[in-house]
Amino acid sequence: MNVLLVNPPNHRFDTVHLAPHLGLLRLAEVGLECGARPSVLDLSLPNWAALADFEEEFYEKAVAAICDREPAVLGLTSMGVNSHVAIRLATLVRDRLPSCWVVLGGPHFGAIAEVLGELCPFDFVVRGSAEEELRAILQARARNDRPSNPAIVGGPGGPMRALGPRESMRSIDLPAYFAANPVRLGLVESGRGCVFNCSFCYSPGHFGKAVFRSLGHVMDDLKDMKERGFGRLFFVNDNFVNNRRDAMELLETIESSESVIPWHCYATIPTLDPKLASQMGASGCTDVYLGIDAVTDRQSRRYRKRFYGPRTTDAISWLVDAGVTPTAALIFDGSDHEEEEFDRTLTAACELHNAGARVRINLLAAYPGTDLGPNGELRYSDLKAQVSFDVPTAVRHNPLARRYPGAFPFHSTTEREDDWRRILLSVRAANDVLHSPESTDRTLDSRDLIEFSRLMADNKGILEVDKRLWTGIHAQMFARFAR
Repeated sequence: MNVLLVNPPNHRFDTVHLAPHLGLLRLAEVGLECGARPSVLDLSLPNWAALADFEEEFYEKAVAAICDREPAVLGLTSMGVNSHVAIRLATLVRDRLPSCWVVLGGPHFGAIAEVLGELCPFDFVVRGSAEEELRAILQARARNDRPSNPAIVGGPGGPMRALGPRESMRSIDLPAYFAANPVRLGLVESGRGCVFNCSFCYSPGHFGKAVFRSLGHVMDDLKDMKERGFGRLFFVNDNFVNNRRDAMELLETIESSESVIPWHCYATIPTLDPKLASQMGASGCTDVYLGIDAVTDRQSRRYRKRFYGPRTTDAISWLVDAGVTPTAALIFDGSDHEEEEFDRTLTAACELHNAGARVRINLLAAYPGTDLGPNGELRYSDLKAQVSFDVPTAVRHNPLARRYPGAFPFHSTTEREDDWRRILLSVRAANDVLHSPESTDRTLDSRDLIEFSRLMADNKGILEVDKRLWTGIHAQMFARFAR
């Protein structure tokens, strides 16, 4: 039985995050255990991502590549921005191969499972991690016991496979990943879920409570990946320090092992302390992404998150002293763009930058299935995909969001088009200044950044310029503008 697992295209030019898809490799391991012949088709590799700028040709060739493998079961995943691409692929493949079972999974498909029947033909939508659900689906496929109606299976939580993707790793073209991303990035996880319950986050509804893998199995993964030639690892856990004792034990074991290669992770301010930060640096951690998110009282209440305060800059100092570069992430809620809140977000961004962190300002996405819904009636817009993301044309354009804007948070807004464009351009200008090499060692004055960002909100002409040049353009303009 052929089982094909497909990852739709995502980034167009940026390959620094490109890595073999850990979730699909874990599912491929399940396929092997069931006696199937699993394979992974990663449409995020550069040759496919470039082709996705030409939508019809991309779909024609992608469907041909899928059908050539004659899958008995086709699995497609998505985090959100590219879900419509996976949906169209599922529809086209079902037309060509009616006997092929279509299985959709991942956080976004699980969240919009109830409306998927109106968007594409499928046999199963899987909620949660999907590993045990896929086993049951493959067993049913072997019996040719197809459901009479599309089924929604799984749910938050569930057991986590102890073993990493050893055998399935042999089935992918590692040299293609390493050629596209010279960093040779690999993904690994020491656990899943998060001990916090932020209102905007998909994790509680997808993973349920936080779960952990054994120390021995994680270390086996690190050893295996080093032997395969990976040059950097990313712990994809939602929060690396869900449990401080377990995290410290893992860090000390990594430091004393022969498996130390550079790595990075997600962490949270309340779980950090000087000793832990120091041990992270000693074990090879070079970067950590800190979701601070809420700055104002209104944001803290709305997001159910209070991580911003005096301890925030202390945590940044601990990490910097340990040789770890922190990225501090803030969220601006574009649906309530009061000037005071925008100003306070940018003021906090400058404070964190000047303390030694990289800073990223994200625009809130009202992810389906979370406790944080949109403020107002949603309508279609692809401006966020155009301005904020590095995606090919097939990902930017989402015709399904015109019919179901509430199902696609990255292609919808409650704002009028002109207002939404101004919000996006102002936040993009601020991010470009914060990210530019010219700003790395420079103290930023929040008054300059606020005024500059407001001016850039009306710079519609930049939409006609190659997006890869925007950071340099904004940095040069800011250098002439700043006090």
